[in-house]
Amino acid sequence: MRVSAVEAQGRGVTLVGMGCEQFDVGPESPALSVRLTTGDLPYAPVISFAYRIDEDGTWVRLPQGVNTVNIAKLRRGEHRLFVRATDRHGRWGDPQQCIVLRRLPAWYETWWAWLIYAVTGIMGVVGIVTLNRKIRYLGRMQRLQRVLSLRKVDLKQEDIKSERYDSEFARKLIRTVEDHIGDPLYNVERLSDDMAMSRMSLYRKVKELTGKSPVDLIREIRLKHAAQLLLENRHASVADIATKVGFATPSYFAKCFKAMFGVLPNRYREMKSENREEADE
Repeated sequence: MRVSAVEAQGRGVTLVGMGCEQFDVGPESPALSVRLTTGDLPYAPVISFAYRIDEDGTWVRLPQGVNTVNIAKLRRGEHRLFVRATDRHGRWGDPQQCIVLRRLPAWYETWWAWLIYAVTGIMGVVGIVTLNRKIRYLGRMQRLQRVLSLRKVDLKQEDIKSERYDSEFARKLIRTVEDHIGDPLYNVERLSDDMAMSRMSLYRKVKELTGKSPVDLIREIRLKHAAQLLLENRHASVADIATKVGFATPSYFAKCFKAMFGVLPNRYREMKSENREEADE
């Protein structure tokens, strides 16, 4: 008994003998036919064949007189086709390994294809992680902006240019307060004297231009300068900053700072520092 021919998608090969011959099956057509031939040709019509794929496969018996094994779909990898046959008296002989069938992988089943899948997957994960970090960063930025009420610490440039300070009076008013920024005794009475106005007239004018009372305006200017100093002098203590902007006690300074910016001075400095580090990344 031997394999006389193997055919897959019109491509055939004739095998002579019973050695462990090999036949490669392409990925585009995993179906194939194997034709068997008995050595006892006069009795071929009464001889039966049976086959199995690999040693753990199930034996499949062919009808008497049929000598073609049709395999509808061969799995990827190397397989061994075992065959046995009856003699003229119907007695089954021992199984014989007739041929090695090797189904070749498709391009999407090769190692380099799996490498592409792995790299693509890793890049996708990295992209998702990066996007998630950016989303968290933007969220922190938005929370920080809400905490700080989108205020600018540079009052002399941004605030003066806005409509509420669009007058020479406002410029002089702010400049006068800044000239006495470190004096804790500088109050509304002294400001009204410097502006050559009564306290009531000063109150009405400041309220009209800024929407704040003179006391609130003086405090705001002090606090915005304090915010600048916190960032410019990272090693300076909160008490030193409070003294430089005219607050008599650090505790009152911290209370006023939190009321305006939403956080305590040290926390404000930390948040600004973290924001810069994340922006640099």
